[in-house]
Amino acid sequence: MSFRKKSLDENTFIRVATKNDKEKLMSLWNECFPDESEGFTSWIFNERFVQFPEYCVCIETKGEIICAMQSYPLTMKIRNVNISSTIVGGVCSKQQYRGMGLMKKMFTYYMNYIKTLKISIVTYKPVDLNVYKSLTHYPITDSAKFELINQGIKLQNDEIKDININENLESLYECYRNFTQIKKYSCIINRSFEDFCLKMQDYQSDNMSCLSNITENNIKSYAIYKMINNSIYIEEFVSSYYNEYNILLLSICNIPEISTVNGKMPPDIIPFINLENFSYDISFQNLAGTVNVSDLLKNVIDANDYFHIDVKDEFVSENNNIFDLSGNIKHAITADFVINSGHLIQLICGYKTFYELIREGCIKINNENIYQKADEIFTKTSCFIVDEY
Repeated sequence: MSFRKKSLDENTFIRVATKNDKEKLMSLWNECFPDESEGFTSWIFNERFVQFPEYCVCIETKGEIICAMQSYPLTMKIRNVNISSTIVGGVCSKQQYRGMGLMKKMFTYYMNYIKTLKISIVTYKPVDLNVYKSLTHYPITDSAKFELINQGIKLQNDEIKDININENLESLYECYRNFTQIKKYSCIINRSFEDFCLKMQDYQSDNMSCLSNITENNIKSYAIYKMINNSIYIEEFVSSYYNEYNILLLSICNIPEISTVNGKMPPDIIPFINLENFSYDISFQNLAGTVNVSDLLKNVIDANDYFHIDVKDEFVSENNNIFDLSGNIKHAITADFVINSGHLIQLICGYKTFYELIREGCIKINNENIYQKADEIFTKTSCFIVDEY
């Protein structure tokens, strides 16, 4: 499906990227992210970008690409319902064009464009939350960032070992799949096996390793990690069993000369960590932007016609409507409450409750009789995502 480019002036326009843009986009990426490894950058463009150029947009002026954003299609589970989504892997602008409002214009174009690709929600990890608040993109997941100081306690367990990722893809995927099914986190990426393999290639392109608890090809837990000087950083920490996190953390401390282990894990795991010198901080990880309000209400909530919502969205015009809880647009009716699309997705995902958003001044009430029913429909749940891009 084609999507028209949008002119910003006689020399500058926003458009969907093509495979022919790869070298220009890679040059812009290297300029904006000079600390990224050569292997990772090469992998991003030779594996990710060339597979999904139609999920990337850019701003071009006089033949030069000055801003770009890359994303990839994935399936997100929201309250155990599979939703078509994208995850943004990189947003970059040439230094001399920053602070001119171009990113906001590019995101607006992007949100309307991916709606034509049947996408309902976009997520990403922001560099600066305040930048994206202007887009009404707000947090939908939390992570526990942790640090463990190595006390030299040795754990002897022959089932804990470093494994070759490529030789154990099916077993690793089975562990990840069980994790997503059993834990039932909202907003987690429900990777297909193909998506999972691509993500593992991503880690390997950045020289990461994998420690796992494996018995006869059955993996109970795994940690994708990278050594940085005398520290280890765990990028992906997965298990359906609470105590496995303690076991893997102690085991990873057996690596010689390791002083600290850092990483992130699901917040609900924290009460089960019983290690000394373990500290943590729970904070938001990913934001989300609402692409299609109607689809999200229909597929995730789809409740009886209890009340109507007046949604405000200055970026995707079709979201600017009054909806019932099945995603139908209603005309000539007074809505029971008013909310912008960014806070609505926090309700739909289960990241915030109705009462929380009222206390924060994010909801305008027109009908005082809906409080209890709204809080029953939009219940709070654990929202966690493994993926950053």
